[in-house]
Amino acid sequence: MATQIEIANNALTLCGAARIMGLTDAQKPAQAINAVYEVTRKKALASQNWKFALRRFKPAVTTAPLFGWTYAYVIPTTILRLVEIRDRFVGYGSLGPSVSDGTPQEFEVEEDNLIVTNYEPPLNCRGVADITAVDRFDPLFVDYFTHELALAVWEDVSRKNATKKDMIERARDRSLKIARNRNGIVEPPEELPDDNWLLARIGP
Repeated sequence: MATQIEIANNALTLCGAARIMGLTDAQKPAQAINAVYEVTRKKALASQNWKFALRRFKPAVTTAPLFGWTYAYVIPTTILRLVEIRDRFVGYGSLGPSVSDGTPQEFEVEEDNLIVTNYEPPLNCRGVADITAVDRFDPLFVDYFTHELALAVWEDVSRKNATKKDMIERARDRSLKIARNRNGIVEPPEELPDDNWLLARIGP
């Protein structure tokens, strides 16, 4: 398994920068990595439904004002991304998270990490957890995170080679594709389009 310093040095190598001994070193590359490491790690985790980070949880009910909803549940701070509610997959569109099967909106995620809904407790959920231990990272995630980290420090430590930066971005995108192909990322179920037989029976 990769270590934190190995991930950092691999990211710096991608940028053409000098390797470091630790994130608290006085050198500029170490300071650049240290400044963005945690933010980039959380961003990388929250960007996808990484299988290794999926955790089941039952959020607690709160007495917050509901404004039309019956219940409000608090998403734990250890959960970075909501993946399922009551075994129903949560998709992320431009209007925020929603169930992905086309049914009317049955919940909303609001400020203060609240799920408001009419679902009675207990509310069974799954989400991507804030995994900090590097030895628990999936190797596919390590590759993606390394490239994200390289891009995060690019302006501070690289030689501003635009072609090289484009290569890192393409490599990052490939790492996501590989993770999906190798089942490292949970994908929403595909909805089958209505066939002509069904449409004919439904009518206009």
